[in-house]
Amino acid sequence: MKAMADNKNNLFDRQILKLRRARAKKLGLEEFLYEILIDNLKFRLEELNRNFENSVVITPFLENFSYSIHNKSYEKAEDNEELDLNRKYDLIIHFLCLHWSNDPLGQLIQIKRSLNQGGIAVGYLFGENTLNELRKSFAMAEISLENSLSARVSPMMELKSLGDLLSKAGFRDIVTDLISQKVHYHSIAGLFSDLRRMGETNVLQKRTKSFLRRSTYNSMKKKYEEEFSNNDRKLMATFDIICFTGWKM
Repeated sequence: MKAMADNKNNLFDRQILKLRRARAKKLGLEEFLYEILIDNLKFRLEELNRNFENSVVITPFLENFSYSIHNKSYEKAEDNEELDLNRKYDLIIHFLCLHWSNDPLGQLIQIKRSLNQGGIAVGYLFGENTLNELRKSFAMAEISLENSLSARVSPMMELKSLGDLLSKAGFRDIVTDLISQKVHYHSIAGLFSDLRRMGETNVLQKRTKSFLRRSTYNSMKKKYEEEFSNNDRKLMATFDIICFTGWKM
C-alpha cells in the first residue's frame, strides 16, 4: 500500500494534499458542506433503525469533526491510503475524502475487511459535476488565449463507477445517490477562498505548476461571469456529493 501511495504515477499528490489540509486548518475550516452532510447522515442512520455498537469515522479533519450523531461519540481515523483500522466495526463512515484516494478500490476493500458481518459502510465524496462551471471557464479561457488545455480542476468520480467499485470490493445491497448543492458567490475570489478553507484545491500530480497568467485568469473570470451567473449577478458553483451505502453480508 505504501509503495503505491508514493508512486509518482499516482493521480493525486498526497503530500501536497496534507499541506493543503494543514493550510485549511490555519485559515479556519469552511464547514457548510459538512453541516449539510451531517444532517443527511443522521437521517440515513435513522432510516436504518439499527444500534451500531462499534463505529468509526474516517475524515481528513479529525479534531474538527466534533459533531454528535444520535448522542453517540464515534471513534475517528485519519484519511490515509492505508487506513489505521485495527479492529472490527459495525459501522464505518467515510466522510468526504474518498475522491482524493489514488486507490479507491483498495480503500473500499480495507473498509469491508474492517466491518463485522452484517456491518455497513456509509460514505460521502465529491462527484463528477463538482465545480463544472470552474472547469469549463478555465477550459474556454485557455483554449482561447493559450491554444492549450491544462488540468486546473481535479476530476471526480462518476456515480456508476463508484457502484462498480463497491461491487468489486464485495459489498452487497449497495445504494448510491447524489446530493447536489448549488452555491452562489459574489465573486470568483469567494469561491477560491472557500476551496482553500475546505482543503479542496487541485492536487493532481500533473497539475500545471506555473503561475496562472493574469490574462488567462481575467478571461476565465469573465467567462464564468457571463456563463454561470444568475439574475442577481451571483456566480453559481456546483458541489455534487455522492452518498453510498454497502453491507458486508
